[in-house]
Amino acid sequence: MTWQDRLQETIKLESPDGDIFEVEWSDNDRSIERKLGIFDPPGVDGTKVQDLGSKGALYPITLYFSGPDNDINAAKFIRATSQRGTWSVLHPVIGQLTLYLSTISEAIAPVESGNITEISTEWIEHTAEGADKSLAELKSDTGSQIDELNESAFDQFIDNVKQTTSKAIVALKTVVNKATTITTFALNALYSSDATLSSQIDSILRGVDNSLAADVIDLTVLAGQVQNLVQLPVLSTDDSSSRLTAYSNLVTGALDISISGDSEEQKNIVSTQELFIVSALGALGQIAVTSSLTTRPQALGLIKAINTQFEAVTNGLDAVQETFDGVDIDLQYFSQSQSYSDTSMVIATGVAYLLSVSFDLLIEKVILISVPTSPLILSIQEYGENDIDANFDLFIASNVLKNTEILLLPAGRTVVVYV
Repeated sequence: MTWQDRLQETIKLESPDGDIFEVEWSDNDRSIERKLGIFDPPGVDGTKVQDLGSKGALYPITLYFSGPDNDINAAKFIRATSQRGTWSVLHPVIGQLTLYLSTISEAIAPVESGNITEISTEWIEHTAEGADKSLAELKSDTGSQIDELNESAFDQFIDNVKQTTSKAIVALKTVVNKATTITTFALNALYSSDATLSSQIDSILRGVDNSLAADVIDLTVLAGQVQNLVQLPVLSTDDSSSRLTAYSNLVTGALDISISGDSEEQKNIVSTQELFIVSALGALGQIAVTSSLTTRPQALGLIKAINTQFEAVTNGLDAVQETFDGVDIDLQYFSQSQSYSDTSMVIATGVAYLLSVSFDLLIEKVILISVPTSPLILSIQEYGENDIDANFDLFIASNVLKNTEILLLPAGRTVVVYV
């Protein structure tokens, strides 16, 4: 039997409630990303790789409903996408799959292709039963990993910082002040409106000032103060967007701190820079498990953003490590020498939580308006006749409708609903 014999003519989909659809298909991509912890240990040639498994495969699939009843059949499929749970998909090439629907977009073009309705979908493969942990377990695992990360970052900072010369101590004090300013500027919007948090942050800042006033700094006290300063504001809200923006700004600002002076000064600067940044990565893990999310695309977008920040930090600190080539071994800087594996586990467990919670979130449905349409009528059609006012407010907010669009949507306008 050849591949031509194994290839099926159509793709078959069974909804969570048992509705069956058999539609045409031409091709699609499939992407699978490995979860790898990559670490370059000091004094050892080569790279150490920690295999953390793989993420669920992503399937962007375009479906083609054809024939005289293509519009009716496509409409039935659209309605079925509001069902919660896994879909059973018999793929023409890959075979049987268990998938969760993430997004759906319908192209309405009766003039150009009246005999075909094209629906673009994105799916994520569901992990086999028995391999799952409960959300509570994943959340607890992430919290435990953050504690371990803080401990290893704490030890890493104390082991790296040198206070054998006055210039090294001055460099340490200067960079702590710079990084503290960057942190408070980036995170101020999170905690400024919360009197309790603001008071706690002010107390930490006074503690940092007292630590820096000493001739020889107590690094154990300072490290704890920095970690609290960076991670406390994450408790201010459960909004993922505002927190992600704030911590991304912190990471970017901290990575931009210039590194100058002799080798001891430089190592103190980058070690402090690393402490602030790694603490921010711990906060990202907390964001993953404490964010209030509505839709699957929100969860998947947060996963992508967190992974992007982790990659940016790793690449940035690795680039700094290269500038220490040729320096005496005791003054060389080795990127995340003690914290990398813990950081990767924080990110991995946080992402696992987001993937698990995403399966119970709403699907994003994109609608292209073919003729001028009342947004109120469209909202009722999509969300039903219960809670009309609340659903209409959601429709307006999620599509940022303004002025006359609140009364009438023009042809060609794209809107989003959640099902």
